[in-house]
Amino acid sequence: MLLGLLLNEYLSTILDVKQSIIIESFIWYCFNNDDRMKILAEYCAHTVEGRFVPYGYQNYNSFNEIVSQTDLDIEVIKEVMILANSYANEIIVFLEKFINEEFREAIKRQYKLDLKVKNTEPITLETDACFDFNQKNIKISALILSNFENINLDELNFIKQGLEEMI
Repeated sequence: MLLGLLLNEYLSTILDVKQSIIIESFIWYCFNNDDRMKILAEYCAHTVEGRFVPYGYQNYNSFNEIVSQTDLDIEVIKEVMILANSYANEIIVFLEKFINEEFREAIKRQYKLDLKVKNTEPITLETDACFDFNQKNIKISALILSNFENINLDELNFIKQGLEEMI
């Protein structure tokens, strides 16, 4: 997942350490154990996907399901979606360097060949808002840092200390 790679790079950079399996594992722990991180990943993925596939061929069920099953306050969900959109826009800009218009049209043709029926279920929530660079970094640092409430592993304390210094 590109978002996971970006977060791994981000943590490694702010902590001034080489990327490691410990950092990568912690990021995956966050994605798998925090509804906010699940929403972040799903909304980011759907936003990026939406840029490159034909209208009506996206399947929002995974995002809609997470939102419907979470106990998170709607304002928290919306803030996480803005954060996800901020990352999605960066990923889209990166991918557009490699996916030119001809390639995009080929992707759309293939979707139409492979998926004969469009998905008619809409996304339950949507935003086009983004955080600026500094806000995004503070928000993701705070979000990742909050995941330390559920664990207490000494070998991960350097990540916690680095994030505390960041925000």
